[in-house]
Amino acid sequence: MLRTRYLIASLIVLLLLVPNTAYAMHIMEGFLPAKWCLLWAALSAPFIIWGFFSIKK
Repeated sequence: MLRTRYLIASLIVLLLLVPNTAYAMHIMEGFLPAKWCLLWAALSAPFIIWGFFSIKK
């Protein structure tokens, strides 16, 4: 019973301390330079291809 009270009290404190705002952002189109887009596309291509082949199996 005492353990349950501690759990509930700690959850209430945690909920009070966690901020309710989100600081998410979407990168608009045309913001990233083409060099970076090509670099990340080249780096991710092997993983995407491997993923497609693993789905096919």
